[in-house]
Amino acid sequence: SNLPPTSNAGIPVTIHLPKDSVTLTGGGSYADGTIISFVWNKIEGPSQFIIENPATAVTRLRSLINGTYKFELIVTDNLGFIGRDTVTIFVNQPPVINAGPDITITYPVNQVQLNGTAVDYDGWLYYVSWNKIAGPSAYSISSPNQGPTMITGLLPGVYEFEFSAHDNQGGISRDTVKITVL
Repeated sequence: SNLPPTSNAGIPVTIHLPKDSVTLTGGGSYADGTIISFVWNKIEGPSQFIIENPATAVTRLRSLINGTYKFELIVTDNLGFIGRDTVTIFVNQPPVINAGPDITITYPVNQVQLNGTAVDYDGWLYYVSWNKIAGPSAYSISSPNQGPTMITGLLPGVYEFEFSAHDNQGGISRDTVKITVL
């Protein structure tokens, strides 16, 4: 009595666009036979993808788009028995953000309104934040964890503020705005 082989398609994977490829590392084991073939098949998900070597235990997927894919690894032994296992690949589109246009003001005006926007099309925004990444040390951010915020206490110089958004799948997007105080 032959025991069927066991298939192992690997662990679930999440990637974030623009990265659009992933390596699937599968395998199989057998108790009383020899594994003679491996075959990867997409069983669920978007139709756009390329699988480089569907007849090997380890293969590369590329040209993936936003969505959830499920791939099955079928392992066949020398007596024709098969084992099956599936793996899920989640392709996350990071948030789409905009920190707004660059701004120039003339001192003694020392404050500006920033209107950052962030949208996550395949989940939800976990949090947004504003951080100064360059410029004089004098400034204050009134609402550092909101898209619209006031920057006050500015002195003459050139500042750069980064607006970042993090989504519920670990995707991160960043954009910067330059504030010039003449």
